[in-house]
Amino acid sequence: MSVRALVRVALVLAALAVAAALLLPRWLLTDAVAARLRDAAREATGHPLAWDDLSLALFPPRLVATRAVLGDPAAPLVVADRIDLRVRALPLLRGELAAESLSLDGVTWTVRRTAQGLQLPFVSVPAAAGADAAPRAAEPAQGGGDGTAVAIDALRVERSHVIWEDVVQTPPVRLELHDVAGDARVAGAGEPLALSLGGTLASGGTLRIERAPAADAPDLAVTLAGVDLAPFAPYLGRDLALAGRADGTLRARGPASALDALDADLEIASASVRAGNVTAQGPVGVTARLRGALAQLAGDFSLDATRAELVAYGGAFRKPPGAPATASGRLVRDARGRLGVDGVRLQIKNMDGRATPEPGAWRLDAAPFDLAGWGELLPALAPLAPEGRVALGGVRVATAPLAIAGRIRLDGVVLRPGGRGPLVLRGALVGDGDALRSEQLVASVGGQDVAVSVALTDLAGAPRQQTRLAARDADAGA
Repeated sequence: MSVRALVRVALVLAALAVAAALLLPRWLLTDAVAARLRDAAREATGHPLAWDDLSLALFPPRLVATRAVLGDPAAPLVVADRIDLRVRALPLLRGELAAESLSLDGVTWTVRRTAQGLQLPFVSVPAAAGADAAPRAAEPAQGGGDGTAVAIDALRVERSHVIWEDVVQTPPVRLELHDVAGDARVAGAGEPLALSLGGTLASGGTLRIERAPAADAPDLAVTLAGVDLAPFAPYLGRDLALAGRADGTLRARGPASALDALDADLEIASASVRAGNVTAQGPVGVTARLRGALAQLAGDFSLDATRAELVAYGGAFRKPPGAPATASGRLVRDARGRLGVDGVRLQIKNMDGRATPEPGAWRLDAAPFDLAGWGELLPALAPLAPEGRVALGGVRVATAPLAIAGRIRLDGVVLRPGGRGPLVLRGALVGDGDALRSEQLVASVGGQDVAVSVALTDLAGAPRQQTRLAARDADAGA
């Protein structure tokens, strides 16, 4: 073929391309096709879709919608600067639109929780939905009489923004995830979704959400890096507070209306944790195994605050960093749905006990343990340099103001009041408001047993101790 012939062929092909670029959009983008695309969007999401402009680009072949709005225009669930719907080339030559993949750019996604339930971009979840009413992806529209087919196998999101609004919670919660990018794919009809999506929280830290298509993989896995926990505080209830920055993972199985499992493994740096009247400052490890609807999650938890400082009851208890401190138990909901704890196993230093919440107080029980070294945890005992074994039997501790009730049993406890010779005590101390007073207490002094009276007073302020040996009527210090 001569050069002149090649040029003619090239000119013909160019003319055809120009003609296709000019005529195909007019041929394909009819009102009927646009209506079919809107219907397909409603079938797939449950919400109406509108756009400012819809055009057909040929290289590569795709539909382009600008300023698209999903949902009520006055309060849209999704707003996209640009949507590219990639279509297959060969069906175009037959005057058909066959969708292949979807690309979303500059999207703002809004998820709302109201008294009526969750409002999602793809489905609305009723507030009282059960496990059998879990959100399911709509069956893709496979085509209509106008030659459209909208089965999407791949989705790409770039430069996007996700907003969580919860107007049910008190106070209301608003979380924003910026710079969201990722993709979702399915291998074929009926195959599970593979998802990878990440972004940066406006409050600080990053989130990555992933779903592997493997049968044994969690439905969603969320990875946190440096996430500020303060915005999540309203979900923890009145008696629990948590602040700091978290790293770790969350793994969820089951529908949002009734999760089969939500497993959390977190490390909170510079944590500020409050549970009732106990606060922790410093690194804290948190694990939880929860289940139920998102708004009613409950289950098991554990905390490791060994590396943190613990302070309780106005400073009457103070654990330095490095002393062992762990807690485990159940997260439960009260009749008003507020989160609390129950069945708590508390291990501090060498004490292994149980902590039971009561209205305005905690009840503590512990098997006998050695008091050696506890002066650094209980400032009121520090001057007495205690040793020996004690046990807690139904000790109730309340605050506002500090009030102690119950019995602390003493078995060979050694005290050194005022730097004097040691007293070896057997008997009990009984809570009396902000004081502890002895009951049937016997002291061994110089090899002789004598009745003794001991009082630790003003435990919430400037603690004082008094010891009186009944046999000699001698005041051992004040």
